[in-house]
Amino acid sequence: MTSPLPQQADPTEKRRFLKQLLLGASAAYLFAPFYAVWRYLVSPSEKRVPIAPLTLNGGDVESERLTFLRFGDKNVLVRRDANAVRAFNLRCTHAGCTVEWQDAAQKFVCHCHGAEFHADGTVAKLPATEPLEELTVRREQGRMILFDEAKQR
Repeated sequence: MTSPLPQQADPTEKRRFLKQLLLGASAAYLFAPFYAVWRYLVSPSEKRVPIAPLTLNGGDVESERLTFLRFGDKNVLVRRDANAVRAFNLRCTHAGCTVEWQDAAQKFVCHCHGAEFHADGTVAKLPATEPLEELTVRREQGRMILFDEAKQR
């Protein structure tokens, strides 16, 4: 007895598979630049994820002028000045990099692209065009509570 020979694949099936593979690769190649431009134009700061309110340790806020903390997916600076307690999301509104507070100059600086923000979060130097997100801090029943609400300017 002889063993059966393996069946040969139909050449038209191979050709059809290769055409589909080539079409899929071409579509991905043509789509990639559009996706890159879209990702560049959509600011990361536009993506909102709701975060539960956070009770701040009153002693820290009252005794320290600056408090850095993690609030959900945000790095936040809570700053006490003569008038109020203010909280800023440290994500640059230009490209989503983390800004740094420079105490001596009283400003926020983004080292990625050189954007600068005044102490109140407004834009001091381009390329950023939107102010930093200021979060709401309220005193309720003797406690300081940080809310995931952009403060109205």
